[in-house]
Amino acid sequence: MFKKSVAGLPVAAPAALAMREVSLSAGYVQQEQLGDLKLYRVPERTTLASRQSKQVRLMDRSGIPVNTIYGVDLATGYPELTSPAHRLLRTKNSVANHLGLPLPSGTVAVFGSYVGDRLLEHESGLRDTAVDEELEIDMGDSSDVQVSTIHEKTSIDSAHAQLLPMVPGVSLRSAKVDDVQSVEVSNARNAGIDFELRLRIPEGARVVRADHPLGTKNGRPIFRFKVPGNQTVTVRFQTQGTGDGILRTP
Repeated sequence: MFKKSVAGLPVAAPAALAMREVSLSAGYVQQEQLGDLKLYRVPERTTLASRQSKQVRLMDRSGIPVNTIYGVDLATGYPELTSPAHRLLRTKNSVANHLGLPLPSGTVAVFGSYVGDRLLEHESGLRDTAVDEELEIDMGDSSDVQVSTIHEKTSIDSAHAQLLPMVPGVSLRSAKVDDVQSVEVSNARNAGIDFELRLRIPEGARVVRADHPLGTKNGRPIFRFKVPGNQTVTVRFQTQGTGDGILRTP
């Protein structure tokens, strides 16, 4: 069974992330505030040679709950393509998740262990993360999950306006639709996965119809759904520009 770790630190369970809490001898690194800056006092004396830098352990924590998310960023209106999905580890920088300390930017190494050996799975950058903010660790592409896009048509007439259900909060004066697209997500893994389809649509456009629930994240449309093991899920949606008769309803 694979176990995950961060920065070379072992984790107690496959679904947990280890980011080691500050444990140096008898104390912990203490956070202090200097205006907008975060200062960390190390409870142990150390020396620093001229023109050199030194690394100290900031955290030593385990049992952090982590979700594995697969996803893709899709720009609408482009030619059809097939590509692997992206994989990431996601948790929340909160006390409830055994974190709750402002995390500085840096590099994170994720290791997997199997039969007593430790293997580097991926290494990626980590941005500054405030307390209670979502924390994501990039795990690169996953060939087990493939995403295919199909550009079905560029417009529909009134007789076919009900091909897909209307997105809540949107009504149309006309039936003209700019893009009708399908996205197929194929999962070759034996276990089901959580998937996020994040859309990049032209300025002034909006998703007006979809056959899956539509949400938003960071101001962008997003579909969240599950893909069972060894199965394929298809998402169909339509977009329309603001000059084509969209009415936004409360």
